[in-house]
Parts: sequence; structure tokens; C-alpha cells
Amino acid sequence: MVLPCNFLELSDRIIKSDYLNYLKWTETIIEFLTTLENEQQALRIVSLGLEIDLQLGAKLAGAVKLEFQEKAIAILLEDERPDWLDMYLIRIAKSGEGITRFIEIIFDNHPSHFISDRPEEILEKSANSQKADLALSNLSDALRNSDWQIRAAAANTLGELYLFKDIERIIADLINALEDPEQFVRFAAARSLGKMAKVQGVQKAIPKLGQMLKDEKHFLGRCDIAEALGELSTCEGIEDVTPILIDSLNKEDLNVRQSAALALGQLYVATRNETIFENLNRILITEEDFSLPSTVSVALEQAGLRHKAISNLLNSLQSLNSNFKWKAARALDRLIDGDEDFTYIIPNLLEVLKDVDSNVRMYAISILGNISPDDVITELLLALEDQEPLVRRYAISALKKVKSEIDISLVLQGLEDNDVDVKRSIIELICEKNIIAGIPKLLEILEDDASELREDAAMTLGKLNAEVAIPALLRTLESDDSFLRRESASALGIMGSKSAIPNLRRDFENEISYGLAKVVEALGNIRDVDNKDIFIQGLESEDKRVRQYSAKALAKCYLPEAINGLVEFLEVSEDFIREWAAETMCGLADFWASDGRMDLVVSMLPIFSRLPMLADWDTPAFENPEAFEALAKIQKICGFYSLDL
Repeated sequence: MVLPCNFLELSDRIIKSDYLNYLKWTETIIEFLTTLENEQQALRIVSLGLEIDLQLGAKLAGAVKLEFQEKAIAILLEDERPDWLDMYLIRIAKSGEGITRFIEIIFDNHPSHFISDRPEEILEKSANSQKADLALSNLSDALRNSDWQIRAAAANTLGELYLFKDIERIIADLINALEDPEQFVRFAAARSLGKMAKVQGVQKAIPKLGQMLKDEKHFLGRCDIAEALGELSTCEGIEDVTPILIDSLNKEDLNVRQSAALALGQLYVATRNETIFENLNRILITEEDFSLPSTVSVALEQAGLRHKAISNLLNSLQSLNSNFKWKAARALDRLIDGDEDFTYIIPNLLEVLKDVDSNVRMYAISILGNISPDDVITELLLALEDQEPLVRRYAISALKKVKSEIDISLVLQGLEDNDVDVKRSIIELICEKNIIAGIPKLLEILEDDASELREDAAMTLGKLNAEVAIPALLRTLESDDSFLRRESASALGIMGSKSAIPNLRRDFENEISYGLAKVVEALGNIRDVDNKDIFIQGLESEDKRVRQYSAKALAKCYLPEAINGLVEFLEVSEDFIREWAAETMCGLADFWASDGRMDLVVSMLPIFSRLPMLADWDTPAFENPEAFEALAKIQKICGFYSLDL
């Protein structure tokens, strides 16, 4: 699309209503601004865009020529808004002229935190911007502030500015900060130095970092220090601190040991020091805690040592005593990843399946399931008869990964197992494999003494869409077991059983407290618009879950009333609920647009436009701009930014 030759001669009203307000023109206007030599006209377009939509204005401000951007960003930020919103708009603009405002926000509101979600474009442009020297000067001064939180923020932020031209000054400032009397400042400086591995001169920090890792007084920050040393693994002098990192594998603090393990993996890549491999391999076999071997496995993988470690462990399984053999098997389980071909070790594992130690057999089955379960179906089915319940459960988990046909009769026999957890695992397998032949057995389990089995059976019958189970599930709605009633309601809803509506409505009207939200959810899944009255009532419930499911039910029935119900959830403090509400409304917009109901889609624009401007959105709970992001999606569907033009 091409703008008319007299575009800049048009009135403000025409430019806004006929061009800026339509998304189809946005990219063309942005491209036009990148070459526009008239500063006054460029800033005029930015101002007009801001009058229509903040996100549009931010994009335009970042598009003007570099020499105009200082004034453009000033226009973007001149109105008083919440700090998070300024940060968000600067991110959209991607202009280096916003760097000083970034730093100001950090110091004013979040002095002990990093700059969150910062785009690299801002930092890259800031490095060459006229504001770079001022930003660095402010940060250097902040490192001498009496408030340790300000000093920590400065140290954190300097680590993000490694692109800047005065890099020697930054390194010197951060090395000095390693001597700060406040430990959190020291650790922030260590983290920042770790990010600067490719910068000439940063190796000067290695001796000090090694000394800090060794010193017990730095207990709280040794994880940060170890991670920093790992990042600096390619720097000169790193081998001098390798013994300190190896010694850290034996510290009491698990987090320190994990950080040291990952750092050693990075050091091995750089130095090929076999002592590192020997110590990491030792930890795999001797460590009691389950977490550390997992971390060591990651370190070995990243260092390209996985297959070498696997070979060592397979050999160890033949010689270790029982106290260490199961740990070697556990380590193997951690190292195996389905992304590579490990079928060559299947014969070794089949021998391990004969081991007298049930833990060893258990891990062998887990590994076989991760490598190629289709090649060992017979062995996995035989493991269903293992004398140890945990081994049987691992065999069931492995069978879930099988893509070939399996003997269903042998699987269903597992429902006769004496172990409740084994039975529950079999029910999960029936559900995941969509084994219709298991429905009769599941109906029997609805009468089982174990409540968890009854609940699992009800849930699975719903997911199997077993209409034959509807009468039985309706009966369980009368059960004294509140959890069973809840799962039965969900199952009936998943199946879309309209025959369940009278029972579910009755439960709602009687205000049965065990799972009112589940009743509403079930009715919503049935998607009968005749239940609209229930959902609207649910929006008034004191229970947030009931209100949430009621709004969701209205949305599933594609009822306009869903908008009012969902708007409430755009204003709550929980991030995930705001995200869910925004995504649900965008889903509604997509459906209504495809169904020709653009009037309903357009009605959402004013709602999302006003939310970020609410007075209470300047509190820390509302720093995530879900409403803005959803607004952009709805604007895209509509094809324009604002209804007011």
C-alpha cells in the first residue's frame, strides 16, 4: 500500500480517521517515518498516533529517524502513567532513548530486581545513543549510594550493559563491587560479571570470585558465584579455580553443589580436564540426594560427556555392590533422553531386569520406556507380574509410551492387582490409550471400596465418552462421597450429556458446597444455552472459582453476557487468571468474527482500552499487561484501533 502524495497536507482528523486508525496502514506509515526528514511532521504523526492508541504511538515513536527519537520518546512518556506501562511502551518502541527511564523505574520501584523482559534492541541502541554516557554515569554513582538496594540494582543493571563502549569502566566498577560490605551487592556484581564472558578484561575478576566461592562467609551467594565462574569458563585463568569448584561438589548446601556441577560441565568444554569428568561421574554413583544426580546429568550432557558416562555406568552395574548399584541405575535413568538413539544399550538393560534389587529393576524399566518401549513390549508386560508394586507401576508408565498394539487382556488383568496405586496407574493407561474394552471394568470400579479408584473411574469414563456409563454416573451424583460426585459431574459434562442437566441444576439450586464450581463447569461443557440463568447467577457467587467457571461457561455457549463475567477477571491480582480471561475473550472474538458477529467483537474494544488506565493498575500486582496484549489481538480482528474515530 502506498500513502497519497499529499498525505502530510491532510488534516489531523483525516490522517487519524482514514489512515492511522486502520491496521492495514500501520506498517506503511512506520516505513514512511523511517525516511521522513521533516522533524516537525514526524513528531506530529507520533502525537496523532498516541491520541488513537498507546501501542500504536509507541511503534511510531520508535520508527522515526534516530536524530528525532529523543523528542519522540519524550512525547511518548510525557503523560503521567504507571511505571510498568512506561516500561511496556518503551519495549514496543525499541528505542535506545528510553534507557534512562528504564533505569529510573528500576531504582524507584524495584531496587533489588533485574530489568524484566528487556528487549535486546533497547540495549543495542542505547550503546550508541547519546544517553549511554549519562546512564553509565548514573549507575556508577548509584554503586556508591548509601542504600544497599540501590547499589544492588546498579550492579544488576550494569551486567545488562556489556554492549556499551566504556566497558573497562563497567568491569572496574563491578570488580570493586565484589568488595561491597553488603552481600547482596557482591552477589549482584558476581552475576553481572558472569554475563560478560566475551568481554576483554573480565578475567581479572576470576581470582576474586574463586576466593569468594571458597570463603564460608559468602554462604548465601555461592550459587551466584559458581554460576558466574561457569559463564567465565572460556576466560584465561579459569583453571586456577577448578579445584575450588570441585570441592564445592561436597558442600552441605545442595544448591551450591548443583551450581558447581553445572559450572564444571562448562569448564570441561573449555579445558577438557578429565579430573572434572571423574568427579562428576563419582557424584552420579555415590550421591544420596535425588536432585544432584539430575543436575550432574544435565552438566554431563551439556559437556558432551553423556555417552561416556553411560558406558561407565553400564560397566559399574556389573561390579558395584547393592548399595551403589541402584544409584548407578538411577543415574542411567537421568542420562537417557529419547532425543538420541540409545537402543544399543537395550541388551544390557534386559540383563539388569533380572537383578534382585527392585530399585535396579525399576530404573531399568524406566530407561527402556524412554529408549524404545515398542521393542520391549513383552518384557514390559511380564513386569506387570513383578513382586514389587513400584516396579509394576513403572512398567505401566512405560507401556503408556508404546505406540504398537499391546495385549489389552494382560493390561486389564492389572485391575485385579492388590495394590491400589497399581490399579490407579492401569486406569490412567486405559484413559491415555483410549481402551474402550476397559469400560465394563471401570463401571465395576464405581462400586469399589477405595474412593480414589471410584473417582479415577468416573473421570476416565467421561474422557472415554462412555455413554453407556451415564446412568451409573447419574446415580453417583447421589453418593455421600463428595469427591466422587465432583468427578461424576465433570464426566457427565465432558460427555455433553443433556440427560444430566436436571440433576446438575438441582445441585446448583440446592447450593451443594462440595463442588459448585464443578457443577457449573459441567453445565458449561454441555453447552446448553438454556442454562444461561445458572451461569449468570454464578457470576454473583462469593466463590471466585464459581464466578470463573460461570464466565467460562457463558463463553463456551458464545453468549454476549460472557464479556461482563470475564472483565472482572482482568482486574484480579493473580497473573494466570488475568491471562486466562484475556485469552478466553480473544477466543470469543475469533469465534464471533467467524460467525459474522463483528458487533460483539467491536464491543470489546472500549473494555480493554480502559482497563490499563484504571487507578489501581499502578500497584505492583498489575504490572503484567495482559489487557494490552489482548487489546492488540482484538484490534487485529477488527482491523482498526479505536471506535471513537
